[in-house]
Amino acid sequence: GPYASSKFALEAMSDALRLEVYDDGIKVILIEPGSIDTPIWNKAKSKVEELQSEIPQPLRDHYQPLMTQMKQVTSESASHALPVGRVVDVVVHALTVSNPRPRYVVGASARTAALLKRLLPNRLFDAIILRKLRRG
Repeated sequence: GPYASSKFALEAMSDALRLEVYDDGIKVILIEPGSIDTPIWNKAKSKVEELQSEIPQPLRDHYQPLMTQMKQVTSESASHALPVGRVVDVVVHALTVSNPRPRYVVGASARTAALLKRLLPNRLFDAIILRKLRRG
């Protein structure tokens, strides 16, 4: 939740800033990467393990299946993560073309998620995410 909301806030801020500085000739570009090979995956796994050891037993029992599945999803995402160079290439491109797009989605997983979120009704998209989280 906190990670997703920070990304959503960044998207909204970028959209607003792009309009605010348009007349000044400043182009605001949003780079939206999918799973990228960075330390975030190990940090996420460590955070889940930390939470598992710190929360009271009743909460641990309730959230254990979700935490176990989150570790699995994190491992899967890490195993399919793109090299950082893919994002660097997109950033360089966006900074060097004369008329950059307002946003660049990097990686198949990010493009697929963006497309599904745009095309599917919210409840169907939610069901797909919940199914992924509950399959363990």
